[in-house]
Amino acid sequence: MFYNFRFWLLSAFVALQVDSFGAALPSSSQLKGLSYESIANLARNRYQSNPDGSDNDDLPPMKGRVAVITGAAGGIGGELAKVVYRLGGTVVALDRNATGLEALRKTLIEECSDSSNGTGISNDGQNNRDDTGDRIVILPTNHDDLTSVASSAETIKSQFGQIDLLVNNAGIYPQAPMVSAHGKDLAFTVNYLSHFLLTEKLLQSLSNGGRIVHVTSTFHWKVDGSDLLPHHENGVPNAYQSDPKLQNPKHLERSYGNSKLAQIWHSRSIYEHLPEGALCSSVCVCPSWAATAIGGEEGKKLLKHCFPVSDCGPAITSAINGMLRTDQELGDALNNGKSFVANSRILERLIGRNLLSSKFVNKRLGLRELLGDLLVVAILHGQKRTHRDFIIQQTSPESFNDKEKRDQFYKWSKEEIKRWL
Repeated sequence: MFYNFRFWLLSAFVALQVDSFGAALPSSSQLKGLSYESIANLARNRYQSNPDGSDNDDLPPMKGRVAVITGAAGGIGGELAKVVYRLGGTVVALDRNATGLEALRKTLIEECSDSSNGTGISNDGQNNRDDTGDRIVILPTNHDDLTSVASSAETIKSQFGQIDLLVNNAGIYPQAPMVSAHGKDLAFTVNYLSHFLLTEKLLQSLSNGGRIVHVTSTFHWKVDGSDLLPHHENGVPNAYQSDPKLQNPKHLERSYGNSKLAQIWHSRSIYEHLPEGALCSSVCVCPSWAATAIGGEEGKKLLKHCFPVSDCGPAITSAINGMLRTDQELGDALNNGKSFVANSRILERLIGRNLLSSKFVNKRLGLRELLGDLLVVAILHGQKRTHRDFIIQQTSPESFNDKEKRDQFYKWSKEEIKRWL
């Protein structure tokens, strides 16, 4: 409760500071993301030929491609599913919300039956209307239950010879301590470990040139990674603990940030641990503050400041870029680089952000969480000023500095999910 009060107090303070800059902030309706035409061009550029080796500019650019998307019943995942589907690709949608998945299937099939799907690609036979129902596969999946995740992964492998995109998007923001189906921290399980398991099980299925996209967050700046390392006494990271006696006293306020830093560490470890024959890449993306339901009822108060999600709004441009830009364009955001794909430059304009990782602030003063709150609230109220369609932005120093820690964390993660592989 104190943490939420402190966050809203900081939010009000920063809002007053940002609004006092003088220039009027653009409204959400004035901010536009990538157009469907530009998205289709990105897909054509990335997928110059079809999976069978043919090259036909008249075909939808993702025809024959398969994208697995978690958290697809709504929000960012649902909009990304629509993008892939409209581009002619097959969507494998995972979410715990079975009703939402059914609604997604209905929406996609109805939209595709229209004479024009908004991408500049005509549904005149080339898009093969007869296969519209076959291009959306829904798999109700509980990401707090690794048995459910493993079962969905096996279903995917049995139905598809290869996968072109895996988008690890499902996530929750904990408002109170919560426990997974296996008795561990819920947010860490849903946001990170379930995706680690899904990725490991599907790695061999990712096609040559396939890509894994992790939807991460600037919240990773709030933590230093110490809670991710296996504890010397029990071998379990503090971030994964559900027993209050074993948790860090600041467990709840660090929970989301820890899970997002874990995702970044995972992304940067994948390339170095690929099984023989696997030729995929990995990239992290940041949607900034997005108008989704992840924040629950309290989060709705923030919507007027957030990037819109629907109709390819700016909240999903970073994910689209991560999915469809070429390896050359993604540069330092790819594999074990030091950046992620962003959509706002406000973080780059915040002087002193690197102080968060200094030993003086982090260890001596213990101000990491407080300054981290200031950072993310400043981003909330200032991101609209510096929105750009495509940005490669450096992540926190802890996210790339210590390879030994990342390797240790990867090894623990692999051991933890071994029984579901």
